[in-house]
Amino acid sequence: MNKDYYEILGIQKTASEAEIKRAYRKLAHQFHPDKSGGDEKKFKEVSEAYQVLSDPEKRKQYDQFGHTFDYQSTAGGQGQGFGFGGFDYSGFGGQGVEFDFSNLGDIFDVFFGGERTREARGRDIERRIEINFEEAVKGASLPIELEKNIVCPRCKGNKAEPGTEKVTCPECKGAGKKETIRTTILGQFKSIATCEKCKGEGTIPKVNCHECGGAGISRQKVTLDVVIPAGIREGMTIRVPGGGEAIESGKSGDLYLEINIKSHPQFYRKEDDIYLDIEINFAQAALGDKINVPIIGGTRQINIPAGIQSGNEIRLRGLGFPRLNHFGSGDEIIKIKVITPKRLTREEKRLFEELRKLGE
Repeated sequence: MNKDYYEILGIQKTASEAEIKRAYRKLAHQFHPDKSGGDEKKFKEVSEAYQVLSDPEKRKQYDQFGHTFDYQSTAGGQGQGFGFGGFDYSGFGGQGVEFDFSNLGDIFDVFFGGERTREARGRDIERRIEINFEEAVKGASLPIELEKNIVCPRCKGNKAEPGTEKVTCPECKGAGKKETIRTTILGQFKSIATCEKCKGEGTIPKVNCHECGGAGISRQKVTLDVVIPAGIREGMTIRVPGGGEAIESGKSGDLYLEINIKSHPQFYRKEDDIYLDIEINFAQAALGDKINVPIIGGTRQINIPAGIQSGNEIRLRGLGFPRLNHFGSGDEIIKIKVITPKRLTREEKRLFEELRKLGE
């Protein structure tokens, strides 16, 4: 029984071109065989349905005949053919056609950024790591431990036990791919798929590698040294090319590390500036003073100007976070808080009384 193309895409028969495209993109993402959990059979069904419904002429013919159209319905059992866009979809007497991908360009845009060729690659890995405040300011090189698929160290991905040879794949006879022909209401569609036994290589090991069992990859714990750039911000992601999962043939995926920065007991960040709250007493505020304040990696002496007010700021140029992709750094900003004493000695009370009288 032929399948309903509208049902395959999960849309109504009144769906617009935009709705058809949206449904196709969603399902193509879901079932693409290169994705984790992908389904090559369903991906082909979705692509076939879109091939017909995205073309106004083909859709019109499909709507006219319906998914129960019988190729044998004409008198004498003669096959009935009908033409779409210059192709003869006779679907009878062995007169099949190649599956036409001429209007499927957007699937390449979805998965491969507009490129019409793609390269097999492993799955990406995503992790969240925590760094301290100082490492965010100065940068660091950190060891990241992962358990992932890597190219088998014994056979180097060759799949065969070292010292043994590989032989021609009996399934595809060395072609690396297999051809299948499906008969639908629109005729015969020929598809070419990668051979599942040899994974497109055309050869298989005569003796499988003893370490990976002929898979070409093995799962192991590895440690990667990852450079954390100075000035990185909370929530930023670092991409480590090739740090993801390896596959039997092709490139490894990438490693993506989302950065979480631990809070600091003294410092806090605004943009590329480092802020520090400092408390001083009335005498220091009134008379001025010289004090040592913490900076990243040490201390710095600063001048408290006489008459400074609570909430005033003192700026230390260039002692903040380095500006990513720009020259220079932010500043360290000292925020002054003048503390009012809660308990006074007799002498302190006497002195404050005299100051109050002077101010009257």
